[in-house]
Amino acid sequence: MRLKKFKITNFRSVEDSGWIDAEQVTALVGVNESGKTNLLLPLWKLNPAREGEIRPTSDFPKGNYAAIRRDPGSFCFVTAEFDCHEISDKISELSGAPASQVEKVIVERYLDGQIYSTFPDYVRINK
Repeated sequence: MRLKKFKITNFRSVEDSGWIDAEQVTALVGVNESGKTNLLLPLWKLNPAREGEIRPTSDFPKGNYAAIRRDPGSFCFVTAEFDCHEISDKISELSGAPASQVEKVIVERYLDGQIYSTFPDYVRINK
């Protein structure tokens, strides 16, 4: 799988980054304390090698802390789109979905720790 683009929302100082293209070489440039880490840390927390827990006191945005604390499951903090072309045959075999419909997956993590994935090109046919 290859990361194509990502978006950060409701994480520390980032309200909404908009979509950030990651298909080619991407560089984040800025002065100290400008938010570069706040764009990359959520990607790491999407599938951390270790730890990766969400810490309300440091990860929740200060301006919306009370609302998020009440219902963290309503707030997505990272959305990432991956190209699954290289493994779409395996996904198709496991899921029964046509390989052409599982070449792209969108993965989201919410501030309650839940992770959701969807295949936006998949069309369910009821039999």
